[in-house]
Amino acid sequence: QRLNLLLSSTFIVVAREGQIEHDTCLYIASRSLGMSRLPVLAEGIGDKELLEQSQWIDRQEPGVGIRLLSKATGRKHLQLLLLLGSYYSFQPGSYHRYRDSVEYFLNRAIDESKSLKEEKFGRIAICLLGKMYVQANDSKGDSIYNVLIDQCRKAGDKETEARAFAYRGTYMAPSPATFLQKVTDLQTASALYHSLGNIEREINVSTNLGYMLVVSQQL
Repeated sequence: QRLNLLLSSTFIVVAREGQIEHDTCLYIASRSLGMSRLPVLAEGIGDKELLEQSQWIDRQEPGVGIRLLSKATGRKHLQLLLLLGSYYSFQPGSYHRYRDSVEYFLNRAIDESKSLKEEKFGRIAICLLGKMYVQANDSKGDSIYNVLIDQCRKAGDKETEARAFAYRGTYMAPSPATFLQKVTDLQTASALYHSLGNIEREINVSTNLGYMLVVSQQL
């Protein structure tokens, strides 16, 4: 389901010649296919009970998630912070409309991941935070990903490292100045996912890479 949504949303981006942002296209794809965006937004969150309580995402009712947060504790509280931050990070126009919410929930998740010694959740939060910035062509995004990639390598977290390269390569605003980095990042992500045996993600980033190479006449 996640792969279907991602491939479909990227197809819409390409069909619209990049004039509509990825998050809007993901929303369109989810509505067109009748599928929840949850598998994309909740990637890396494994709490089944929490995911079953997350219908509020597709109903666009984050207030329900915030009420659940007020009752949650420990690891569940941390994952809910991460899910709320992801929800706002993937909302269309996240940088201009929801930046305060993205920063609030994800920075809290980063802090809480340290106190609970759940550093991987913190790295996922950083990855989502960087996504919002690179989409808006804010230089903070590239710096965030450089730091994150270094943290992942020191921790041996190849999964989040691959995700960081995939997100930067996919969501960085396309321009002549960023094209080479986008291609390089997608190539790196594809190789990492291949080494991890994550075929789903390798398919997705390789498809995105293919689109980029066709656009540049590298047939």
